[in-house]
Amino acid sequence: MTKSEEKRIILMTKLASYDKEHGEKDRKMAEFFRHDYVYRRNVTTRFFTLLGSLIVVLFYFMRRIIIEHLDILDLTGEVVDDLIKMSIFVVLMQVAYTLIGFWAHARDYNAAQGRINEYFEGLDELSQLSQKKDEKSKTDRRGRAGEVAARRYEPDDGYDFKD
Repeated sequence: MTKSEEKRIILMTKLASYDKEHGEKDRKMAEFFRHDYVYRRNVTTRFFTLLGSLIVVLFYFMRRIIIEHLDILDLTGEVVDDLIKMSIFVVLMQVAYTLIGFWAHARDYNAAQGRINEYFEGLDELSQLSQKKDEKSKTDRRGRAGEVAARRYEPDDGYDFKD
């Protein structure tokens, strides 16, 4: 096995490994522009952050109602203060998870783009190696065909054309 054949096999193995591990996921990400992908993923993050925050607020007020016997309908300063604190909590959670989500999703998208670029560079290199192999095999076939043709068409019938 020649060195170029070994290189082709190694390259094909790397490409197949990428397809198996990351290919489908990366191609789905690459269907979108970076901004669109991050925005769509962040919408989901914001939704679940809001849902989780509201569940925390609900548990907080349930604890206050059950354990501390808080009268929720009495809109005195204590309940209003709790509502303001919980509203600030929800907004801060939204801001924090939006920033974290933006960073994480942008990082994932950039990593996928890097892997895709490496994959296409590998395909280009494989294509170049295959073209070199094809050119070499065509040259070898022409050379051997020429030798066979030369042997086949040499006049060897006993006539001497030199007078």
